[in-house]
Amino acid sequence: MLFLDEVGELGQNEQSMLLRALEEGVFLPMGADNVTASRFQLLRGTDRDLLDQVGKGDFREDLLARINLWTFYLPRLLEKGEDVLISGFGRFSFKGKHARGRTGGNLQSPQA
Repeated sequence: MLFLDEVGELGQNEQSMLLRALEEGVFLPMGADNVTASRFQLLRGTDRDLLDQVGKGDFREDLLARINLWTFYLPRLLEKGEDVLISGFGRFSFKGKHARGRTGGNLQSPQA
């Protein structure tokens, strides 16, 4: 299983290499002179509208056809509302209104 995050950020050359790896099962490792065979399943993530990117010429239509078989929308944490808990150094929950890009104030530790 190969997970590629932000696949919408790939340039045209990287898109071509990914398409070749998907279709032919081969890729050229960095620094190698010979291709390597690999069969893998791809899971990809992006926050971009890839169909819109195809229309602008920024994303290959043939690659999108290969990787857009099943689409799952996962909302951003800020869209989840009052039920969000984040694990890290401790447990935190968002309280009240959320402001994008701001730090402090809305992130509070729940009472034990």
